[in-house]
Amino acid sequence: MSFTNTTPNYKLPQYVETDKPTFLGDFNNAMDIIDAQMHTNKENAGEGIASLQEAQTQITETQSTLTEVQKEVANVSGIASGVNENVQRALSAANDASEAATQAQSKIESAVTAANRASADAQAAQQVANGNVTTLNNLSDRVTTLENKPQEIATKTFNISGKSNIKPITIDVSYDGYTPVSAGVTSLVFDLDDSIADRGGNFTTSLSENTFSITFNLQSYFISDIAGKIVVVYKPN
Repeated sequence: MSFTNTTPNYKLPQYVETDKPTFLGDFNNAMDIIDAQMHTNKENAGEGIASLQEAQTQITETQSTLTEVQKEVANVSGIASGVNENVQRALSAANDASEAATQAQSKIESAVTAANRASADAQAAQQVANGNVTTLNNLSDRVTTLENKPQEIATKTFNISGKSNIKPITIDVSYDGYTPVSAGVTSLVFDLDDSIADRGGNFTTSLSENTFSITFNLQSYFISDIAGKIVVVYKPN
């Protein structure tokens, strides 16, 4: 089938070893979901900013009116004291409204920051997904070629375990009587406090004789526990 599992929030496709991913089906649909959610975040942030600007305009107009009232009160000595008290209360209310607007602006800026971070996460996720799909497609092409002679191929699954950015993670893929001809990553999990988008980067793989290597090209101070699986295709010796 195309994919077996989905992510909990946006139902993006997740693959297992036997899945056959497609660009025009599950991959394009996943990109549509990400694009739609990013657009919704942007519109929500824009509406909040417009509301804040309208509140700030009203506060400016109120403060301007109160200033004019204060000038008139200063010219009327007999009632200046009582009117000034009322003006001070109005100014206090205006200041409270200004403080509330400032707090609202802070919340809106936080929402915009969250939206930008979600956009960066989505871009990083797309980059990783593109790399995985390319690897899987290359592996699928090689398996398809070998499947014309099913008696000559064999496959085995190995676990990935290690830390990123320390050194390449290597796996011994020896199989008695067989020689490895192709290998690819089928799943990968990062144990992160921050998202991979905050740090940036990708990974590369290589197969040399009986050793499979995976190297993470992330920022030097970023270290994470890595877990996952690879599938290796063999031909008989």
